[in-house]
Amino acid sequence: KRYYFHTAPATKKPFKFIQGGDSRNNRDVRQEGNRLVAKTRPLFVSFGGDMTDRGKDEQWQAWLDDWQLTFAADGRIFPIVPIRGNHERAQYMPNIFAINNTDCYYKITIADNLFCQYLLNSEINTEGAQKYWLQTDLEANRGRVTFLSATYHKPMRPHVAAKKENNYIYRYQLYVFSYHK
Repeated sequence: KRYYFHTAPATKKPFKFIQGGDSRNNRDVRQEGNRLVAKTRPLFVSFGGDMTDRGKDEQWQAWLDDWQLTFAADGRIFPIVPIRGNHERAQYMPNIFAINNTDCYYKITIADNLFCQYLLNSEINTEGAQKYWLQTDLEANRGRVTFLSATYHKPMRPHVAAKKENNYIYRYQLYVFSYHK
């Protein structure tokens, strides 16, 4: 079967994307969500980590098999823009998704700076090289991007009391964004 995908527009033009994550432990729900991708037909899916439970090869194989449910009936496939969650092994992400940065933080810019998404790694030191890169890039591109977004796995303010506040994300990432708005 022949497959195809749409490349991101080079000029400012509306598009849609899906933000998701945490599909590691309920395969039926994951499969249904993947079928919705095929129906929704986004430009890409930004996936916020925890594809697998332990990062084992068989779990990755199941996840990648299930990802094929996102393929539309006409053969269109939808790119995934992944970030690392706390259940992925660090070395797997660059190999599976061809991420050039082995620390798994990077950005995408679409449609002549209409949209920029920073994909940050909340599993590594947010105060070190990642913060410097983020701050430097935001400074260099201040005022050039219409819509600016960031995604990372661990929420700075968790939704359950059993998980602690992630003040380091607040201090070293949100602060940088709010300073450069």
